[in-house]
Amino acid sequence: MRQRQLPPPERRDRWKRDAGCVKRIVPLVALVASLALPGCASRQATIRPVGPSKVASATSSVTTTTPVIPDSTLHRLAEIAQTAALKWSEPAPSDVRVALASQSAANTIGVNYGIGEGSQRFVIALDGRFVCKPPSCATSGGGPNPNPTSTTASTQVPVMTMLLTVDPSTLSADPSIAVRYADVNLNSLGTVYDLDAYLAR
Repeated sequence: MRQRQLPPPERRDRWKRDAGCVKRIVPLVALVASLALPGCASRQATIRPVGPSKVASATSSVTTTTPVIPDSTLHRLAEIAQTAALKWSEPAPSDVRVALASQSAANTIGVNYGIGEGSQRFVIALDGRFVCKPPSCATSGGGPNPNPTSTTASTQVPVMTMLLTVDPSTLSADPSIAVRYADVNLNSLGTVYDLDAYLAR
């Protein structure tokens, strides 16, 4: 068995000195790192990603949000439309629709607001076979208006369109009602809401 040879005494002394230097250097490096890390961490915490700035395009258009009419209001408008139809001998109106319109927009489709009525009104259009039999019906808007003793049957009357307006603040119908033989398109007034699903059947 070979015996392990030991290095000369002078080499062993040099190794001890080198080891002592390493022991002193390691704590020093750790100390420097501990002092440097908090500063790095603090700088890193304040960094925020910077993206490209959003510049409004000169050609972009402004989008106007249309007011959303709640279901409770649509239900009330359907009740008003159905009540008006019943007064004109039509128990089951069809294609009942409504739009919120300004006075100027309503004028373009021939709907005139009464004196003292606000600048905006709900405009309701509904189709049916309307027969006015006073005094239950309103007669201010024209349309078929036989005398009270008339026996005209609703089935003999062509399908017409009834127009009425409603005050948005009170949800009460205005007194004027118009009945026309021609169909009325409300699309030019803005968003059109279908009221057929809100009718009592």
